[in-house]
Amino acid sequence: MRSVYTPAAGFAMLAVSLLILGGCRSAPKDPLSAAQLGEIHQGFSAALEPMIRAANRDQLDGSVEMKVVIDSDDQLLECKGKPVTGAPGLVEVVEQACWTTLFPPLPRQAFAKDDRARFRMPITVEMNLGQDTPQFAYYQAVVFPMFAQNQYFWDNGVSGLVIGSVGEASFRYVANTEGRVLSCTVRIEPTETRPKAFSRSPSLAANLEKACMRMNLARMPGFVAASNGLATGTVWTTYSPWRKRAPRAAAW
Repeated sequence: MRSVYTPAAGFAMLAVSLLILGGCRSAPKDPLSAAQLGEIHQGFSAALEPMIRAANRDQLDGSVEMKVVIDSDDQLLECKGKPVTGAPGLVEVVEQACWTTLFPPLPRQAFAKDDRARFRMPITVEMNLGQDTPQFAYYQAVVFPMFAQNQYFWDNGVSGLVIGSVGEASFRYVANTEGRVLSCTVRIEPTETRPKAFSRSPSLAANLEKACMRMNLARMPGFVAASNGLATGTVWTTYSPWRKRAPRAAAW
C-alpha cells in the first residue's frame, strides 16, 4: 500500500521483529523445504511489518501471538491475536494490520489436506520513534493519517461493494467544507505482492467512483478544507474479497 511504503518507513529507529512461522498448526501435504520456509518468512515479514507500523498510531509496544489461516486460493480466512506482553490494545492494531495486508501467494506444499495453511506468528513490536524527531513528526503528519484514510475509505465506501479481485484503488477527490464529495476520479492498479489476482474491471472502477461520491469526508483523518472552501487529496485503498471479514476499525 502506497500509504505505507514510503522512504521514511525504513528508518532504523523502527524495530518491528516478526518471527513468522513460529510453528505450523497443521501438517502440510508435503514437507516445505528450508528455502521455501525462508521465502514465506521474508514475504510475510515484508508485507506485514510496515502495515503494523502504520496502524500503530498510539505507538504501542509489546508482543502478540497471531493465528493466521489461509485457504488454497490464497484468501485470508483468519487473523486472530492474543496478547503476550505489553499493551492490550496492541492486539487490535496487529489484527487490523493483518487484515489490510496483502500477503504473497503460498507454495502448494504449505496447505494441509483440508486445503488450509495455518501459521502461528509471534510478533514483537518496538516502535522507538522518540519525541521531537523527524521520524516522529513524519509519522504523525503523514504515515498514521494516510493509513487511517485507507481504512476510512474501506469502512465507509469500498467494503459495501462486491469485490472479486485484489488490487489498489486511488481516489482523487474534491470536497467542500462539509465533507461532501464534489468530484472523484478513481484508478485501480495491481499490487506488488498479488499482481495475478488483479482484474482491470471497468465496472469495479465505476462502482468505486460512485461509492466515493456518496461518502462524507468530514470525519476522515487529515481532512482539511483550504481557504477557497475546497478540500482536495488522494487516498489509496487496498481491496480484496477477504478484507470484508475484518472487524470495523476503531474511530480515529
